[in-house]
Amino acid sequence: MAGFSGPGPDERDPMAIGGAWSRLVDEHGWGTGLDVARLIGMWPEIVGAANSEHATPESFDAESGVLVIRTSSTAWAEQLRLMMPALWTAIDAQVGPGVVRDIRIQGPTPPRTRGRLRVRGRGPRDTYG
Repeated sequence: MAGFSGPGPDERDPMAIGGAWSRLVDEHGWGTGLDVARLIGMWPEIVGAANSEHATPESFDAESGVLVIRTSSTAWAEQLRLMMPALWTAIDAQVGPGVVRDIRIQGPTPPRTRGRLRVRGRGPRDTYG
């Protein structure tokens, strides 16, 4: 009688794909990675089209929960800092509370200043910092 299933559910019965996927994600610890991938994929919907053109998620550290956002100028970095409460609410709504524990907003990386092909002078001082 060990080879036959009764009328009730059994562990040998086929599993729905959603349940199998959830179990696989839980067994391998992929939940945070999938949440972050969803965050990056939905970034324009989270911050808006205009903000997403000038601010992109650069990295995420799963252990510390730190999301680093790189902006195209310091003015856009300040714009994102001013909308931080709304940004927190939108991120928590998309990936769940507690996944992103800290957000660091950084301006653009200054260009290299060494080498023989360097422009002399002060350069643009208002976009880096």
